[in-house]
Amino acid sequence: MYPVDMVPYCNRLAKKMDTYPSLKKLKSVRRWIKVSLSPFSTMHYNDEDFDADYIDEQRVYSPLIITALLVLIKFFDIPYTKIKNITASGNKND
Repeated sequence: MYPVDMVPYCNRLAKKMDTYPSLKKLKSVRRWIKVSLSPFSTMHYNDEDFDADYIDEQRVYSPLIITALLVLIKFFDIPYTKIKNITASGNKND
């Protein structure tokens, strides 16, 4: 398995195991942002080994401009993906 494939795989597995670090589970916007922007680690998953103090001490290395750009891209990606899925399902019915 390539390292690039590991992160999405771990995230899908964590969602199935109900340990994915969602905003609802972390109960803190600040902690959720740190988990999202800090370097990837399996310590971010909300299981029995989850350490909130460890997460709070993590440094975020992402510059503000890059983070803003990624948020902007995601802002346009969400409707694009929904429209693409609607049109794809419409083509299947033809």
